[in-house]
Amino acid sequence: MIDIFNHFMPKPYLDRLGELIPGHPVLGAFPRIKTLWDVDARLALLDAFDGLQQILSLANPPIELIAPPDRTPDIARIGERTVSTSELGDAIATRLRTG
Repeated sequence: MIDIFNHFMPKPYLDRLGELIPGHPVLGAFPRIKTLWDVDARLALLDAFDGLQQILSLANPPIELIAPPDRTPDIARIGERTVSTSELGDAIATRLRTG
């Protein structure tokens, strides 16, 4: 089974959000939800569901609402790079997908 609506926020992305929108509610809430930003925690969660795969997308807030257009390309690149590259390691090829 493939679960297609899963939010993920790579740690470098979350850290950059802290610089762009200090005090935003996600900065207090998301670090407490380990499966949202920690690949190993996400994979452990998937282990509870035999054969489950997930397609990941960046979690809210939407990039276009974070900051003006001259400041958001950097965070977009961080999100793209960390969700679609080796930071997720072999999990990308087997259990997690990016959309």
